[in-house]
Amino acid sequence: GINAEYGITSRRSKMVHHAHNEAEYNELKKKSGLVIIDYSAEWCGPCRRIAPVFESLSKTETSVTFVHVDIDELNIPDTADVQGVPTFKFFKDGQLLTQFSGANESKLRELLKEHK
Repeated sequence: GINAEYGITSRRSKMVHHAHNEAEYNELKKKSGLVIIDYSAEWCGPCRRIAPVFESLSKTETSVTFVHVDIDELNIPDTADVQGVPTFKFFKDGQLLTQFSGANESKLRELLKEHK
């Protein structure tokens, strides 16, 4: 599943942060600079397809904080409006800049470039 994939790579690279509780999530979201949060689920095929892209971006875009949230594991206010997975939300100084749903690699790259 996606958690296993993410878990293995994040231990090695320490690039994608995995929020396992609300306190951890809130800390990550407040980090300075651009924070991109990937809301996904283990059962979601497109989430598994985009995960390696998110992972590789986290290695090249080192000024950006990349966070992964499993919506089935973490029930927090920010997941309430997530209609479909994956959903990506872009935050700066804790404020939501933009968001989109779907495993759209070019949109992810485009918004990253625009907001970093």
